[in-house]
Amino acid sequence: MPNRNIFWLTGSTKSDGQQQAATEKTPLYHGLTDSESGESWAAGTASSGVHSSAGVVDTTKIYTTKIDTTKETQPRNTGLRRGQLIKVFLGLILFFVILLALFLPRRPKPKTPGPYRLKEYQVGRHFFQHYNFFNGKDPTFGYNTYVDQPEAQQAHLYNVSVPYGHTKEHVFMTTAPTAQGPRLSLRLEGKTLFSSGLFIIDLQHMPEGCGVWPAFWLTNEKHWPHWGEVDIIEGIDNQPMVKTALHTSRGCTVQDAPANKWTGVWDVTREPGQPIFNTTDCWNFAPHQWMNQGCVAVNRQDGTLGPGLNKQGGGVFAMEWAPENGYIRSWAFVPHSNVPQNLKDALKTAANNNNNNTVLPDPNQWPLPYAYFPIGKGTTCPSHHFHDMRIVFDTAFCGSVAGPLFPFSCQSEAMEYGWCENYVRSNPQAMDKAFWEFRGVYVYQRD
Repeated sequence: MPNRNIFWLTGSTKSDGQQQAATEKTPLYHGLTDSESGESWAAGTASSGVHSSAGVVDTTKIYTTKIDTTKETQPRNTGLRRGQLIKVFLGLILFFVILLALFLPRRPKPKTPGPYRLKEYQVGRHFFQHYNFFNGKDPTFGYNTYVDQPEAQQAHLYNVSVPYGHTKEHVFMTTAPTAQGPRLSLRLEGKTLFSSGLFIIDLQHMPEGCGVWPAFWLTNEKHWPHWGEVDIIEGIDNQPMVKTALHTSRGCTVQDAPANKWTGVWDVTREPGQPIFNTTDCWNFAPHQWMNQGCVAVNRQDGTLGPGLNKQGGGVFAMEWAPENGYIRSWAFVPHSNVPQNLKDALKTAANNNNNNTVLPDPNQWPLPYAYFPIGKGTTCPSHHFHDMRIVFDTAFCGSVAGPLFPFSCQSEAMEYGWCENYVRSNPQAMDKAFWEFRGVYVYQRD
């Protein structure tokens, strides 16, 4: 209910007996003030006495009037109210911003990768426990049959021993002829799946010879090529320089590799009457490249593969797959005297199982790699093209790669025997050097 305040306005009047020369009014007011509307109303009478010879005649006039008391009772404060509303509004915004900052889930800060630590020590007699023996025909149409571990052991296709002049165990893997023609061979598939890491092999001898196709690589055969392939060592016939090749599904190119990050060159595609193209598209059906050629970086140093490598006593090969850093890189340190001190110490102390005396490998202390493939964010090859791959060792003969290249790589043999398979079947003694010898494989991953 509104609050109404009563007020009185009073004035003085002359006595009835007093004569006045003229008409005189003496108003008297009373009124109400409404507290809700702020309006004031006055009601009252105004009396005047007229004196004449006939006597005093009273006339009374009753009236009401609206009194404007706004300026007196409620001063204007529109600007002040507007400022207060703005402050309240800004305060509410700040309040909700603080609430969002406190309760919304926060994106974790990216962690700086730690040092490489030994994940798998595949050395000497411990080597074969990390692998399964593939059994069956060669998936790449090689002129060979892969056998399981019992048959491989019976055929003396592998052993672990300390060779003359050495003090530590080496792993040996070889092949054997058959009466039917295709050779018995080994294909080892790693038990562990990797999505990054530093992969190192201390190699003394690799399979060599015309028609021979050995490889040390990573892939996932059930999801090839969608989960990728990285060939670390792949010898074809008697090629003299090591290469690193990537094979993927569509959408991975590496032409943006910075020239100051590596020392090798791109492999090329040559077709009669056609321009020469660099192999920078990793897709196995890339235009202007041979089918399944992939993107291929070649070492400039001769003697890093095949007979030239073996004459020098082998070397150490490393591949760093680091999607968190945006690249895949490869090194070939041939001969062993070229191995950088950090890597040499890391391999010597790897058996210490990451204790305080273990030297951790640091590729940034090594010379520039011969191969550099940009992958991941900010490149033209998303990192999802490579994941969950296993290490594979195999020795194939002829097949889908060495077979077609046989007439070009081994011209005199091709002139005499024609097809690659005829040469392999007719010359078992020429395959005597088609064997692996290595100290071990070392797999490191970052913390």
